Amino acid sequence: MIENMDLPKILRRALRKGGDFAELFEELSHSTHIQREGKRFEKILGGVDTGIGLRVLHQGKTAYAYTNDCSEAALLELADGVAEAVSGKLWDRDIVLKSVEPSWRQVLEIDPTTVPLEEKINLLKHADEQVWTVDSRIRQVTTSYRDQIRHIRVANSRGELCEDRQVYSVFVVQAVAAEGENIQTGYEPLGGTVGFELFKGNKAVSVALEAGRRAIRMLEAPLAPSGPMTVVVASEAGGTLVHEAVGHGLEADLAREGLSVYQNQLGKEVGSPLINVLDDPTLPGKRGSFLFDDEGTPSQKNLLIEKGVLKNYMYNRIYAERDGVPSTGNGRR
Repeated sequence: MIENMDLPKILRRALRKGGDFAELFEELSHSTHIQREGKRFEKILGGVDTGIGLRVLHQGKTAYAYTNDCSEAALLELADGVAEAVSGKLWDRDIVLKSVEPSWRQVLEIDPTTVPLEEKINLLKHADEQVWTVDSRIRQVTTSYRDQIRHIRVANSRGELCEDRQVYSVFVVQAVAAEGENIQTGYEPLGGTVGFELFKGNKAVSVALEAGRRAIRMLEAPLAPSGPMTVVVASEAGGTLVHEAVGHGLEADLAREGLSVYQNQLGKEVGSPLINVLDDPTLPGKRGSFLFDDEGTPSQKNLLIEKGVLKNYMYNRIYAERDGVPSTGNGRR
């Protein structure tokens, strides 16, 4: 892969007709997906995806090309292609790559790729069987297991070189209970940026049983009254609520392009003084945590709203440069 190539040569080739910035991005991912429904396995899938993308930025515009031919000759040809999209001052600077260190480290106990497929299948089968023991009113059970090992490398014309190995594991159970014409669903997920250690302590069975019990509780629950109510939001649901209510609106590209109500609101009060909003991808094991974003910027805590006052947006590299501020590590492909 690109670790054995002359990356500065490829980047210079991409900038041979000008440009402000060039970047090479490599991704190699291994994934497994197993799904069981109706007491039988519906999906057992595994695969490898790989590819390399090359982009050149020039005067606010982007030229981009990609390939799954991971040879130096193919990448030089790719560089020639994106170079043709630019007409500007020739790039006359040296490119010396230096590794960028992450702000924290991810600890992986059990690499999912080292766990036999049979063990993953048995984990799902056993958990699925347990749901049916919860109550005779359980009518349908769907269990799903996914893991992904995503290995990325980013090299750019500013001399930044980063590497990240992102591990995701997810286990989901959905149970359907019915009594007469009343049909209810219980859903319970388990996951994060962790390896197969996620399932230590019989966690899969616990999640499966809770999904079944939730479906039965819903079946037996009285109808909720209507009208104004005091709402208590569980901490595990609060993140989703904030994400949908203000998260997308605080993306710098949307705010800058006039697609957000938070446009031109920096330093202004946008909510209750009781509200603080923090974007923090450095929390170990959480689904949204990472060492680097997809542009090679180290992850970092970003205070977005403090005591109701808008303090910052979430930036990728392009929009950060347009606003003359550092990227907050929120670039995503």
